[in-house]
Amino acid sequence: MARQTIMELIRWRTRLRMTLVHVICLVVCYYRIQILSQSRIVDRSLTLEKDRVRNKIMNIVATSEGRKIIRMSPKAFLDLCSILQQEGGLLPTQRVTVEEQVAKTLYLLTHNVRNREIQFWF
Repeated sequence: MARQTIMELIRWRTRLRMTLVHVICLVVCYYRIQILSQSRIVDRSLTLEKDRVRNKIMNIVATSEGRKIIRMSPKAFLDLCSILQQEGGLLPTQRVTVEEQVAKTLYLLTHNVRNREIQFWF
């Protein structure tokens, strides 16, 4: 009889441990889902600000002021973009146009700057 009671006690402890592990897993999953759902919220003000800065930069590149930034004329810049797109296989992404990619690269190369100095573009 005592042996049967001991076996029941061992089974009960095992079930208790499994239940605790299950509850801990559920809590962890709940908080992980909460954190992931919060990180997917997009702040539209940052997106609008980024678009405004991008338009300002691309307007500068397309004017004569662009010579100081990318060290080439607007026509040469647009020709380079089309060559890189047609023959080099450069493609626009969801967030960055071909012209913007080329402008960033040219600015990095011609002015010998570090990523930290142009972080506002990214």
